[in-house]
Amino acid sequence: MKSITPTLLLLSLCGLNACSHLITGKMVGYPDGGEPNTSCTNRMFGSVTSLYTETAYVQFRGANWQSFTDRTKKHFYVFITKNGADQVFGPYQLVAADLDCDITWAESGKKVIIDIFELPVGVTEYDKNAHDLRIKRLTLEFAYDQSVDRFSPVAQ
Repeated sequence: MKSITPTLLLLSLCGLNACSHLITGKMVGYPDGGEPNTSCTNRMFGSVTSLYTETAYVQFRGANWQSFTDRTKKHFYVFITKNGADQVFGPYQLVAADLDCDITWAESGKKVIIDIFELPVGVTEYDKNAHDLRIKRLTLEFAYDQSVDRFSPVAQ
């Protein structure tokens, strides 16, 4: 019984750490407003399942043991799926309060533009007029190179 106690304590602490920060995000399929392709294999990014064959997903991770709306260090990742290939970019890092983003597929699916916005401390994206209070912090662009069938970050 004594040998089980340290193991259970360690597993409990690991479980607490896994639930210690908020993970949120936004996904946009291409073509914008198009119908999901239900014949493709489901793809999993965190807790989001996509039936689109082409998707861009931004996943935000809050600071450990802090409210997501507090001004803290946030990490985020960009996931892009095209032609069945998944690509992950990041982690990117910002010190910010609540984060939101706009995702745009441009140039007939050959470019993904991601605008990252910060909301004022204590304001969430669900609050009334939150969209009007957003402050643009960063723009990321990814261009598709057909010769290698991959997206690459565009230097800013």
